[in-house]
Amino acid sequence: MPTPEFYPALNKLVGSDNLPDPIKSGIDTVFSKLFYKSYYVEKSLNGDTAYHHLVLIFDKVGFNPFGGNEGFEIIFNPGSAANTTELPISLYYNLPILKYVQKIKLQDLSTIEDYFNLILEMFNINQNDILFEAIGAFLGGYDNPAQKFIDDFNSNSNYSSYTQLTLIDFTGNYDEDYTVVQDLILQFETNNLEIKIYILENYLNFSDLTVGFENLSLLFKKWLGEFSLQTIMNLFIPKFSVSIDVLEVALAFPRKWLVPVDATTYEVITDVNQKAKLTYNIGSVSYNSETGFEFVNPDNFDLSPCQIGNTGIIIEINDLAFDFKSDKNIPQADADGRPLTFKGIYVEEANIILPKKWFKKENGATLKISGKQLLIGTEGGISGTIELESLVAGNTDLMWFKLGGENGFRIGFNKFDIT
Repeated sequence: MPTPEFYPALNKLVGSDNLPDPIKSGIDTVFSKLFYKSYYVEKSLNGDTAYHHLVLIFDKVGFNPFGGNEGFEIIFNPGSAANTTELPISLYYNLPILKYVQKIKLQDLSTIEDYFNLILEMFNINQNDILFEAIGAFLGGYDNPAQKFIDDFNSNSNYSSYTQLTLIDFTGNYDEDYTVVQDLILQFETNNLEIKIYILENYLNFSDLTVGFENLSLLFKKWLGEFSLQTIMNLFIPKFSVSIDVLEVALAFPRKWLVPVDATTYEVITDVNQKAKLTYNIGSVSYNSETGFEFVNPDNFDLSPCQIGNTGIIIEINDLAFDFKSDKNIPQADADGRPLTFKGIYVEEANIILPKKWFKKENGATLKISGKQLLIGTEGGISGTIELESLVAGNTDLMWFKLGGENGFRIGFNKFDIT
């Protein structure tokens, strides 16, 4: 398989250094034989969310049902290069805790103090904010919450050896003014006391995890809203999804039947390894950690641009869908207002390019007959657009005709359509 040599091996992208040796060896062996392209990644600034996409490339997966090198082939997810299979894969993950704290594990959290310190670190809460919120949350029902905080400290026997706190004179509203809070913190610092530890020891319940979390919920409502132990636990639960974005089965035709052509120039592709393919788009499959498996089924066909034998007639079909069910329609039939009993086909675009040798022209022009957004079937007939346009070296241009010999009139044709 010569083509994958131009693509990097998967083991260059996905390391196995942290895996146990028996697993590491197997992973290295497998990944060294897989190649990839179109790697794309997006990560949030904090690394809590990331999206990865790549296309795996490996030896063609398929079989020849009739034998022989020139027969039909059934190929799974045919690649853009000959004799390859491509598997586009997307991966998304979200670990909410990384948005706030980079190095923390759930097993490190066992006490109210652990959760208290975690939340302080998550939101970078300073002394002013935590004291202001503590007084409001636990003492807000008193006429003078700040004075109640001071009285509680001064009457606490555990702090009898420290200089008592006093309330400064201020004219503002405590709920709108940090002056009192800032002065209280200065008094705590004078006493060599840490305000965060004081709040933890005197307003949060160490002995009862349930009550402790209720107090944490009151204290940190400004930052976390209504929350519980489960709220914190959820921050450590990774959410992820992985999907195979395209699942296809293709029927590859012998070159004596259909010869592949370039999609832009419509020139024959001379590489004998390339074949025209009728591809059935099975759909995509994904797994989400919250919603489970999901299968999306577009259920349509594509025929790559190809020449019929050596006739010079080129055909291509994009998005061909069949509607033969009685209980539901394809989306295109519903959009056109067809009843559930409709039976027929839809094609997004179908082209027939006529051979250049059929026309006497001065600029190498030929004609392309196109059907676009065609819906054909029972109960409604045909809808869509049919076009006839000129092509010059693969591009739309005028096709010139002469009337009356060399000195006659020249008539140029570009295109017309019927809808």
